[in-house]
Amino acid sequence: MHPQRPRLRDQLVAEIRAGIHSRRWPVWLPQERELAGELHASRSSLRLALEQLKSEGVIEAHRGQGNRILQTRPRSRRTAPQQVTLLTPGSLEFRRPVRSLSIDHLREQLTAAGCQLNVVVSRAAYSRQPHKALQELLPRHPSDCWILRLSTQPMQAWFQKQALPAVILGTAHPGIDLPFVDVDRRALYRHAAGTLIAAGHRRIALVISETSQGGDVASETGFREAIAAGSAEIQGEILHHEESVAGLIRQLQRCFRRSSPPTTLIIAQPTYYLTAFSWLLQNGRRIPEDVSLMTPVHETHLSYLVPDPAGYRVDPVLFSQKLLASVRARLKHDLRAPRENWILPEYHAGKTLRRPS
Repeated sequence: MHPQRPRLRDQLVAEIRAGIHSRRWPVWLPQERELAGELHASRSSLRLALEQLKSEGVIEAHRGQGNRILQTRPRSRRTAPQQVTLLTPGSLEFRRPVRSLSIDHLREQLTAAGCQLNVVVSRAAYSRQPHKALQELLPRHPSDCWILRLSTQPMQAWFQKQALPAVILGTAHPGIDLPFVDVDRRALYRHAAGTLIAAGHRRIALVISETSQGGDVASETGFREAIAAGSAEIQGEILHHEESVAGLIRQLQRCFRRSSPPTTLIIAQPTYYLTAFSWLLQNGRRIPEDVSLMTPVHETHLSYLVPDPAGYRVDPVLFSQKLLASVRARLKHDLRAPRENWILPEYHAGKTLRRPS
């Protein structure tokens, strides 16, 4: 190597590090030709500097895309905790109990592992075109790994395109290759509908809100598969309702005005199960004598209802452990870690199912 090469390499390494720390390049370094021009260096000298930064774990080469930045802050003798950011569309104050326990357990485990969990609320990031909002989040919230809660397809696609380390808390949309942790909703809803068919029900409705989460697609697929596998006399329908109590009530009113309403309802969200449960009783329909009910997500608070709902239970500790393992794999840039992390819930028979008369 030419005697001046190490000195030039070290100077370029220092300049690139300074640009990274100042957020001059938030996610990706410019292409070699462009970066060489910015730094007034030859491409051969620049390549030596890039190789040095790769060996130190500052950047990572991606074929056909360039060099992605891994470290945004300089290392100190006292290692700073790795930053994990949970991105959510709204406050976690009213999140479901199982999710609440899972996230609290995850926070404890991350802290024990030397990481820090931050929560960022951004409704704009969940819009149909979230690109600008997400790009603005990066410099304000530098993160070593993102956890995407209730994420939409455009959001997942953006994180995948940017090659940012992220884990989906939920199910990945079709065509998305990000790791995710979720209940196997396709298998769950197939089992739920199959259980109702085996109990003698022939008119079954899945009641689900109009959302754009990857898990909803899997839920409806599993439900349709169970209906299709049954006999020709089985009628299965999916009732989409607006994301509100009033929206659900309007759908229930239309449904039960018909001469042959369903004999059983699968209520997808546990909060709306309470709405359906109370509305049916208010309108003189007994559970399960007149209408059977099932919830795919049996939260702890539903156990206080009489009769006890039939449904499926998920261990929140198991969920957080799966999520923690996926996050730690992303922090280590372990490309061998599994992308799909499914959890199979446990069926709880409850007292809200009855063979139709």
